[in-house]
Amino acid sequence: MNSIHADLPSKVEESLAVCPQFRILVVGNTGVGKSSLVSSVFNIGLKAIDVAHDREGRANIDFGYTSDDNPRFILHDSQGFSPGSTSNWDIVEQFIRNRSSAAELKDRIHAIWLCIETPRTGSRMQQTGDEKLLSLAKECKS
Repeated sequence: MNSIHADLPSKVEESLAVCPQFRILVVGNTGVGKSSLVSSVFNIGLKAIDVAHDREGRANIDFGYTSDDNPRFILHDSQGFSPGSTSNWDIVEQFIRNRSSAAELKDRIHAIWLCIETPRTGSRMQQTGDEKLLSLAKECKS
């Protein structure tokens, strides 16, 4: 079993030298639990990220959340997509386009975490915003 490790040298240190942190963008419709996910995964208080159950929450997509438990990850929380509104989509699209063309690998988005509501009988599997996001991700991948 040790011979396998010798044949496949680890690239972890080399990769971390180029990109010391992994940047994740969290997106989805309003009310699906994006900010609650950020709070839970990164052990950040709900008030610090403005989770609201009685109103639309607020999120600054440019702010990167990190955790003392694992500083190798940076999470960007986005404002939710709302039916009939394109302003939040425009912000997410611009953020993805800007980050995907960043010169430094460490400044790019490395993953997009799409949060969706479990579909109910007769509802669509994907909303329009989800479909637009998948098309944009395909367009911007490099």
